[in-house]
Amino acid sequence: MFRVTMLPAGVGDSLWIEYGPEAAPRRMLIDGGTSPTYRRHLEQRLRALGPKARFELLVITHVDTDHIGGVLPMLAAGLRGIEFREVWFNAWRHLEPATLEAGDILGPIDGEILTQQLVQLGLPWNRSFRTSDRAARTALRGRLGTRVLPGDLRLTLVAPTRTELDILKPKWKEVVEGAGLVPGVPSRTLSDKARQKGVVLDLLGDDPIRDWADYDPRDLDETEANGSSIAMLAEYDDDGVSKRCLLAGDAHGPVLLDGVRRLAAQLGEERLRVDAFKLPHHGSVRNVTRDLVKAVDARRYLFSTDSGGRHGHPHKEAVARVLLDAAKPTSLKFNYRTGINELWDNPRWIDKYDYDVEYGDGTLTVVL
Repeated sequence: MFRVTMLPAGVGDSLWIEYGPEAAPRRMLIDGGTSPTYRRHLEQRLRALGPKARFELLVITHVDTDHIGGVLPMLAAGLRGIEFREVWFNAWRHLEPATLEAGDILGPIDGEILTQQLVQLGLPWNRSFRTSDRAARTALRGRLGTRVLPGDLRLTLVAPTRTELDILKPKWKEVVEGAGLVPGVPSRTLSDKARQKGVVLDLLGDDPIRDWADYDPRDLDETEANGSSIAMLAEYDDDGVSKRCLLAGDAHGPVLLDGVRRLAAQLGEERLRVDAFKLPHHGSVRNVTRDLVKAVDARRYLFSTDSGGRHGHPHKEAVARVLLDAAKPTSLKFNYRTGINELWDNPRWIDKYDYDVEYGDGTLTVVL
């Protein structure tokens, strides 16, 4: 069996190739289309494979965004349970081989982001190519080499040669430097640009969580309507065990903090113990303060919002405060999975900050 499936990639390409026995096929993925290709089509196909799915090869043919765009969120999801045995992709380090020592036209920016993802994930990269530049390319002359994947799929490169990579090099440099970056060099600016695409880069050990949590907005929420929100502690005795949920509406942070502290003192608790905390104002940085998070002893934090429209809820600063100041282990519950909140499905952060994350399809039930 040998089949090629063209996924719905809009103006781009994403090819899902299977070969070998029908009952246990081997797989290769070529390109990821645009970012929506992953979210609307590729993600569900990957999930349908179940745990311990394997691809013999991932190929990113070039850096145009209609080919590379869907790969970025795919790798950002952490590849939990999915293995790519090798990746073929030509980055700046293959255009400028000296950088090997140091470790659409916007494509080169995506290429810089993808480079850092491959490094962070430790994926085998262009391992099949033994030339000095480690580029996925063919020789200018002579016999074309063939690589054989497990399961006997034979791949013979016919393009590019070193000439085409040399032609790309100045354009890559122009675009990357025009964006305030240095080709092949990780930076906070690159991390910021990646974040705009829903990709979190942990560059050189740089963990943005604390910076986000310490972010001091110019002002807290002072809107009259939000200030009038009814906030309450709901309690229920279930088989002799008291279950509690703090329901905060859109209450102002300082007002909510005062009420929480008063109630904790009334109950003789240092921190108000609850089984779940539905955070105020959809997880807005203007309502979720570090003092508020510290005043509550919760294990589950509920975020009720979709993408938040122009407001961008839940704010990353608010979620970061939960991760730093909440009791451990912590569980984040989002009733929608969106481009704004999916960055928290990050295996490195999950391990480091001792939390788990759950997403609904608009509806999410939490059993206390």
